[in-house]
Amino acid sequence: MGIFAVGSAGIYFFRDVSDVAGGFGSSEGSLIVNINTAGIDELETLPGIGPALASLIVTGRPYAIVDELDRVRGIGPSLVQSLRPLVTVDGDTRDAE
Repeated sequence: MGIFAVGSAGIYFFRDVSDVAGGFGSSEGSLIVNINTAGIDELETLPGIGPALASLIVTGRPYAIVDELDRVRGIGPSLVQSLRPLVTVDGDTRDAE
């Protein structure tokens, strides 16, 4: 069971109450997701990214820089800005520090 919440960047799904404790936009306890290698399920953990956008991100690979996400239909500059601390284009998906 999870918790759905609505924030300025979209609809969020939290797996458990501890995910909500950090608040919206907090990277504490989050992953840094590699947008070039992550699966759709992993991309969907990002705020504002649902199944359709996750699929479009995968289709649009590869990305040289995070800002190239804005070429994905449905992702604008404000969403790229909110995702910037949560994503990378190189290395492995890892815990946020």
